[in-house]
Amino acid sequence: MRAFVLLATAGCSEIFGLDAPVLHDAPVAIDGRPDVPASEITLVFQGGAGSSYMDVHDTFIDAANPASTHDNEPRLRWRDTRATLIWFDRIFTSTGIPTNVQIQSASLRVRVDVANEAGDVIESAVAWSDGVTYNTFGPAPGVDDTDLGDVVARVPNTQGMHDVDVTASLARWAVEPATNHGWVIRANPLNGSETTITSTDDGTIAERPRLTVTYVP
Repeated sequence: MRAFVLLATAGCSEIFGLDAPVLHDAPVAIDGRPDVPASEITLVFQGGAGSSYMDVHDTFIDAANPASTHDNEPRLRWRDTRATLIWFDRIFTSTGIPTNVQIQSASLRVRVDVANEAGDVIESAVAWSDGVTYNTFGPAPGVDDTDLGDVVARVPNTQGMHDVDVTASLARWAVEPATNHGWVIRANPLNGSETTITSTDDGTIAERPRLTVTYVP
């Protein structure tokens, strides 16, 4: 499921198994300076059936069904008793983002189809895998503060596509890729209602979670 989109390159010939990128010999204007060549590279990661990127994982965990797994469902959910997990694994590789590069920007795009509660996007401090349940996430069942890192973004309480800024996470993970365990999305505030977003198992590729990262080599 590896879906890399190369938007800008400089001084390369063949990257990530794609066709050789087109190099622009003409000067490119950057911040009003016409003779500075483009150096930023943008990659897009989006998984699921029909994609070539195989390493995105997403699910939700549910206190009402603590032993159940939901990693193959087309909707991810959060509310007072549920939390969503999204993880783009293996993005720092020889065919992905190099380590110790300067991350210029990163955004996580999600599609909200049922909007009842906004969601905080929080770095997961614990490793997890497909098949995780409420009982098996972290050292103790459920999501508590010891399972979480920094709050990096917020998904608004409105329907439609939302690009949330996760640059801070990617900048940290570029230095220490092993700390990339993805994000937990938790409801805030807790009003007892549920928000749903489309998952990697949704039938429409364009509506699946998408990570876009721009960096300077």
